[in-house]
Amino acid sequence: MPSNKRVHLSNSWKDGIKVGLLIKRLYDNSIGTIELTALQIKSIEIILKKLVPDLKAIEHSGKDGGNIILETVQYRIYDKDKTTL
Repeated sequence: MPSNKRVHLSNSWKDGIKVGLLIKRLYDNSIGTIELTALQIKSIEIILKKLVPDLKAIEHSGKDGGNIILETVQYRIYDKDKTTL
C-alpha cells in the first residue's frame, strides 16, 4: 500500500531534473509530435510548479479600488550657522 508521506526534494534532485526537457515535451505534445497522457501532463505541471517561479500579474490599486496616491517625505538638515546644508 503506498504511503501518503510527502517527499521533499533536495537541491541536488531539483538540479538533476531537466526543466527544459519537460517544457520541450509539453511543447512537442501541443504541436502533435508526441502523445502524452493526461496523467503525464499533470505530473509535468506539478513538477514545473515546484521548480519554476509562477509569474502571476499583480494589480495595485488604491483605497476602494481607486488610484494609488504616492506621498514623498523630504528631510532637510539645518546647520546653526547656515540656512541649509
